[in-house]
Amino acid sequence: MQRGFNREKLRRLCRATGGEVEMKEWMSVQIQHHKDVGPTIERFERNGWTLHAYQVTGRDVWINHYLLFEREI
Repeated sequence: MQRGFNREKLRRLCRATGGEVEMKEWMSVQIQHHKDVGPTIERFERNGWTLHAYQVTGRDVWINHYLLFEREI
């Protein structure tokens, strides 16, 4: 997970929005078995994260579940 940001882009965004910027932290999680999806979402939500996106890729027995979580910092 990258936690850096471009200061110049942030300055332009601040000017464009009147100085108010909502910063968010993002976490991407890969899960290989569908039975682990629910417990993983519950665990992250207990820790202040919100599920932003959920994607499934693969076919047959080679399936991966990707969860993208966000939270305000």
